[in-house]
Amino acid sequence: MYSSQENITNPSPGQVEAPGCSITRHTMNPDAAVSTTTESVRARANHAIPGG
Repeated sequence: MYSSQENITNPSPGQVEAPGCSITRHTMNPDAAVSTTTESVRARANHAIPGG
């Protein structure tokens, strides 16, 4: 469990942030999925607001 968390927090040079990483994170930690979804919604809202 700890090694997996470390890989997500500190990806090795070979790893790249990709949708697959998010899926793994969501599967491992439901709370992370909720926070990530909230951030995505917030980001979309900011993009919809001019100057946001």
